[in-house]
Amino acid sequence: MAIVKINPIAIAGHWKSGVALDLHTISSTPIGYNDFGYMQFETARPEIAELLFRLKNRSDRSAAGPIVETVADFLGRHRDKFDAIVPVPPSHQRAVQPVIIMAEGIGQALRVPVLPCITTTRPTASSRTSPTPTSARSTSRACMRSTRRRRGVARFSCSTICSVPAPP
Repeated sequence: MAIVKINPIAIAGHWKSGVALDLHTISSTPIGYNDFGYMQFETARPEIAELLFRLKNRSDRSAAGPIVETVADFLGRHRDKFDAIVPVPPSHQRAVQPVIIMAEGIGQALRVPVLPCITTTRPTASSRTSPTPTSARSTSRACMRSTRRRRGVARFSCSTICSVPAPP
């Protein structure tokens, strides 16, 4: 395993501070239709986004190690600002649940408890199917509830961009 190059980007929101570790896509060029009639793309991604793509969409567990190591290294520099990791529930079922694998790996690497204290109240849609970022956030908030209230918690989301928002 190795730490991969990241380009942290600040994210504004309803939290004290938030960071995307890099962009999701650098470029995406249509290359033609496959045998099933779906357009295929040649997509260039930053290294951490490619690892996340492999983990989420190809169930490639070997991609988790470098992501965990990179995120643990990044969060380790801010360790005094949180005392637990709260994984955000996935929007749909996968053979491999990346957010759980990564939250547990990062928690173990940083010796921080992982608190699965957010649950869904009904099935959630992928944020990619929402017409706007605002509607995606509203839908997600309406479908989740916290079983505990805590300050100093790092919420971990394995979203379209690799984001690690800090606590509100």
